[in-house]
Amino acid sequence: MFRVNKGICRLLITLSVLAPAVLMFFHCGRNSWERQSMNGWLLEYTVSSRPGIPLMIEALQEGHARVESFFGRSFPRVYTVRIFPDRNSLTNFWRKSWNLPDFDPECWMVGSAGSDTLSLLDIQAWEVEACEHNAKDTTRIFSLVAHEQAHIFHGQVSPNPSFDHMEDVGWFVEGIATLVSGQLTGERKKGVREWFLQGNAPERLEEVWSGPHRYGLAGSLAACLEQEYGREMLYRMLSETTESGLLACLGLEERELLVRWRRYVLTGKIEL
Repeated sequence: MFRVNKGICRLLITLSVLAPAVLMFFHCGRNSWERQSMNGWLLEYTVSSRPGIPLMIEALQEGHARVESFFGRSFPRVYTVRIFPDRNSLTNFWRKSWNLPDFDPECWMVGSAGSDTLSLLDIQAWEVEACEHNAKDTTRIFSLVAHEQAHIFHGQVSPNPSFDHMEDVGWFVEGIATLVSGQLTGERKKGVREWFLQGNAPERLEEVWSGPHRYGLAGSLAACLEQEYGREMLYRMLSETTESGLLACLGLEERELLVRWRRYVLTGKIEL
């Protein structure tokens, strides 16, 4: 992605004092990118993002360990994390990567992950170029990063690493990431229970990943599966790409799974 003009740029290699890594600096006119090789991933960022990098490294290290601990396995492959300095550069990257030249991201979209790349908007830009995120809330920053790293792990295990045409199982893809990252907070659990008590429980699995409580809904369904079947089953399910495949793993029909999930939420068993 980064072109190096030998007549202008110079390559420097030095040891990082932040972690056991190697830093590579590419100076190309006004655009200066730095690449830092970490234990399990490659971190790339512009010079302007340097102030926020120590926090990001801490978040990435914790998230990486959290995902591996949850599934009891290492990431199958090394992945790249790219920190973009502004909304425009991140949007252009997404448009090119997804072959969507007219894509216009919502303001809350600050990160995305595939099986090999995690792209993030520099937290220094959140206040002006993002919404629904607080750059000073380190707890949420850490869980957001871990959420995307869970997607990377899932993508590396799945036979469909880009999750193409898997919209019908968004409840599982997002539910697993929400559960693993710790985003299934007490507030979200309470919101799901109240949503159910108001008569809004989804009637179809495809309805789970929708609406204002989508993270809590999907995350609580994943938590229900963890409690009933264990994490090894959740790992096995990462290789499934269809709703029928996921249900076959569980040996359940859609209706039966929804009934069990409702009971799990309404009886108070949502507290893990």
